[in-house]
Amino acid sequence: MTVPVIKTRRLTLGPITLDDVDGLALGLRDWDVVQWLTAVPFPYSRKDAEFYVTQVVPTARSWGIDAGEGIMGVISLNPHLGYWLAHTFHGQHIMTEASEAIVT
Repeated sequence: MTVPVIKTRRLTLGPITLDDVDGLALGLRDWDVVQWLTAVPFPYSRKDAEFYVTQVVPTARSWGIDAGEGIMGVISLNPHLGYWLAHTFHGQHIMTEASEAIVT
């Protein structure tokens, strides 16, 4: 399922592609992020990210979150809101901004 690109004041929410594999693997290699997620392998590998992009993303309403430096997290409506954000971006209200953008 291809999702539309959504722009907010600070973020671009867009389709997740194979170009995002390294960023996904890096962000989900952190136990402080993964411990709150359901069914995400740990440690998370590049191969896990490739599987996600090629097998899960095509059937999901999921957006990559980018503030100009590459993917920093993912937000989905499948049908419930789900998300993760790389630990270094916590506390900046990024997920609030992303969530408001996809549910309005």
